[in-house]
Amino acid sequence: MRVIRRNFDSAASRSSDGVPERPLIRRDLPVSGLQKPIQPRVERAVDPVQSGWDALNDTYEQDKTRADGYYPRLEVSPEPIVVAFLEEAPFVAYKQHWVEWAKGRKSFVCLREDCPLCDPPSHIPDEARRQIARTTPKFMFNVVKLREVWEDAPLEVKVLECGSTVASQLAEYARQPRTSPISKPEVYWAVSRKKVQRGGRETYVWTISPVGEADLEKYYRVSPLTDEEREELASQLYTKDIVKVDPVSAIEELLNSLFRD
Repeated sequence: MRVIRRNFDSAASRSSDGVPERPLIRRDLPVSGLQKPIQPRVERAVDPVQSGWDALNDTYEQDKTRADGYYPRLEVSPEPIVVAFLEEAPFVAYKQHWVEWAKGRKSFVCLREDCPLCDPPSHIPDEARRQIARTTPKFMFNVVKLREVWEDAPLEVKVLECGSTVASQLAEYARQPRTSPISKPEVYWAVSRKKVQRGGRETYVWTISPVGEADLEKYYRVSPLTDEEREELASQLYTKDIVKVDPVSAIEELLNSLFRD
């Protein structure tokens, strides 16, 4: 049995289940002089990045990001794949802002408390201010994709990223005795996502449903996890430290530079 985990230093951003988002491309912020060193994460009275099911209500209901360290995202396609959740709840939950300017597009974690993105400066046009202030909830789960029965590929912890619709569905499953917790060893999950047209725009529709261990090989041709594999994977879980929260000074500098030409 081989289990791997890769560490990289690039960044990307994927869409939540509502509206597809373009990959996050790191570009220097439009500031003068040399690039400023990365500032340490500031301890705030309200942590903008949370964990657990309580974060679903806190993040979603208040306002019906960004990861700088690369982590392997789970690729979800129209054809179902089978995964196992490695924890009982999301390990990351936050609200995400998007800012667009002439040189690019970038996501930011909402600071929740005194967030300059929630109230952009008045020199920015109203439509752009509304777009910047808008947030979408984002959730992350540690999962592993099961191997097909004929495979001998290494297992790898991956991150399932989703929005509030999928997270709410999983939270409901987490309240049902048959599927609670979602990381129950005898319960696996078939996950798929397809692109559809709604209201003149493209969006994604997710399907996620529990699969019993007895049905894995018969219907999906995949092998269940052994206790040893689960134990090894559990030692390699990602934490909310993979999400970088930009300092207020950097955000304000960017906002103040917009629409000045």
